[in-house]
Amino acid sequence: MKVCKRCGEEKQLDEFYRHPGMKDGHLNECKVCRRAYQKRHADENKESRAAYERERAQRPERKKGAYEVLRRWRKNNPEKVREQASRYPEKRMARRIVWNAVQDGRLKKELCGECGSEKVHAHHEDYSKPLEVEWLCARCHRKRHAGG
Repeated sequence: MKVCKRCGEEKQLDEFYRHPGMKDGHLNECKVCRRAYQKRHADENKESRAAYERERAQRPERKKGAYEVLRRWRKNNPEKVREQASRYPEKRMARRIVWNAVQDGRLKKELCGECGSEKVHAHHEDYSKPLEVEWLCARCHRKRHAGG
């Protein structure tokens, strides 16, 4: 049993996060109080947190980690990224075809089909039809892929 320094309640040790720096190996505030504090702190510091995350993303170790994640994704999703096969150069990846079509003016970006945002991605229901796209903002695109 341990007493939380924030709410003053006595609780079981499993209701406290582990912390090797503490004498008993557990943080001195319960999980409920700690989560509430973290949420309040995040809400009060949104701008500085965003600036910190932008700066953090530029660190060499973070860039390397992001590159590794991207490399694994590309390996696991070849139909979305690479050319279909070197013997079929006309079957380029859907993303490249869309990018070229937008650059050439053959395809025009539209507002997000869900929320009307101007900053959009090309969403493909079928990668074998690369110019059949639905324009979605990043948030709506994530929701679509998540099944929402």
